[in-house]
Amino acid sequence: MRYEIRIILATLVMIAVLSSGCADTLASLTKQLEKTQEELIPETNTTTPDQIRVGAWNIQTYGQSKASNPVVMATIRDVVDDYSIIAIQELRDDSCANGQCGSIKAIMDFIPGRYDFIVSPRLGDSISKEQYLIIYDDHLFELVRTEVIPDPENLFEREPYAVQFRDENGSEMFAVVVCHIKPDNAVLEIHHLETAVKDLIVRYADQDVIVMGDMNADGNYFRGELFTDKISLIGEWQDTTVSATDCAYDRIFVTNEMSRFVEGRTGYVDRRSIINQDVSDHYPVYFVWKGDT
Repeated sequence: MRYEIRIILATLVMIAVLSSGCADTLASLTKQLEKTQEELIPETNTTTPDQIRVGAWNIQTYGQSKASNPVVMATIRDVVDDYSIIAIQELRDDSCANGQCGSIKAIMDFIPGRYDFIVSPRLGDSISKEQYLIIYDDHLFELVRTEVIPDPENLFEREPYAVQFRDENGSEMFAVVVCHIKPDNAVLEIHHLETAVKDLIVRYADQDVIVMGDMNADGNYFRGELFTDKISLIGEWQDTTVSATDCAYDRIFVTNEMSRFVEGRTGYVDRRSIINQDVSDHYPVYFVWKGDT
C-alpha cells in the first residue's frame, strides 16, 4: 500500500512540474506530497508483543500536578508501557533531585516490573530546571553508563544527557543522547549538539548513537537541515505537536552504523487519540528496533 501511494504521488509531482516547468514548484510539491503521504497512512499505535519501540516524549512540565491527575496518568502509563526505551523530557519536580519522588513513582509503580529508569541531574540556567527521565525494559537492555554532556562554555540552556546501553545479547552497545533544545536559541544549540555528539562518538569509541528529543527544529525557531551526517527518522514535514501547530519539533537521528537496528529504516509519530493537551503538547516519536542484526 505504501509503495502504491508513492507511485501515485510521484506521478502527480511529475505532471505538476511538467505543466509549470518550475524547479521551485517541484520542491514545494514534493514536500507537500510527502506530508500528504504521512496523513494517508495513519499511525496505528498498536504494538505486537514482540515489538520493541525506542522513542522520546516531551510530556510538558511533568510534575506533581500531572502526577496527581488519574486521567492524565492513565494515559502516560499506557504510552510508556508500549516502549522498551522512552526518553522523557520536561520532568519539572524539584523533589526529584535525588532520583526518587512522587512524579517518577506515579509512573513506575503502575507499569510492569521489568522496567527500570535513569534520571538526570536537574539541568537549566533558569528557575525552571528540568530533568531527563529514561525508562527502559531491563530484560532487553542493560545500563552501561550515563553522563551529562560536557558544556564548559555554557552553550546549552540545559545540557543533553547521554545513556549507554548494552543489548539483551550482550554483544552490542549503543548510546542514546536525549535533548531539549531551548526554542529561542535553537540554531546555536543544535549546532553545538552536532559537535557534542561527534565528541561523544570519539570518547566512547562507538559509532552506534541515537540522538532524540524535543529539538524545536521547525517553525519560527529553526530552518534548514539538521545532522547532515546522520539519518533522520522523523521528517521535517511531520507534525509532532498535539495542538493546532503543525511542526516537527521532535526528532530522532541515528548514525549510519546505528541504522542497522531500525526496522524499515524509518521512524513514526505516536499520534494516538488519547494524548490530548491535558497530557502534553507533544506526541512521542519513535522507531521500531530491529532484532537479530
